[in-house]
Amino acid sequence: MLTGMMAGYRNAAICNELFITHSAAEKRINAIFAELQLPPSAARDRRVRTILEHLRVDAAAT
Repeated sequence: MLTGMMAGYRNAAICNELFITHSAAEKRINAIFAELQLPPSAARDRRVRTILEHLRVDAAAT
């Protein structure tokens, strides 16, 4: 899921790639947002913030 988001794919493309329903994709993406404590925001894109957080954690682990 995160790989698709990082590649810039929309939910529909992620669904096709992973052979899951749109509902399943939305649930997983919303679970990722919740885990990272990223509430909906009109000013900031949660998908971009999710990717940045992943990169930050990944860089800290190396």
